[in-house]
Amino acid sequence: MKFEQKVKQIISKLLEIDINEINDNDDNSLHWDSLTHIKIIVALEEKFGVVISPADIIKMQSYKNMIDKLKLYLES
Repeated sequence: MKFEQKVKQIISKLLEIDINEINDNDDNSLHWDSLTHIKIIVALEEKFGVVISPADIIKMQSYKNMIDKLKLYLES
């Protein structure tokens, strides 16, 4: 399974929304508050074995931003 799909699964589970509602064109952050945002970040860190910097956490406000930032972490 591609990592993008894994990210969608995490977001879908935590937001309790259908996985098909998550895409590159939407600002999915409209569906979550700051606590849910942190839960998503922690779940991503655990799933992918990375530690995301506070500066990047702030920038990860949508699915697309999360994918773009995670790619950088996974490539390094």
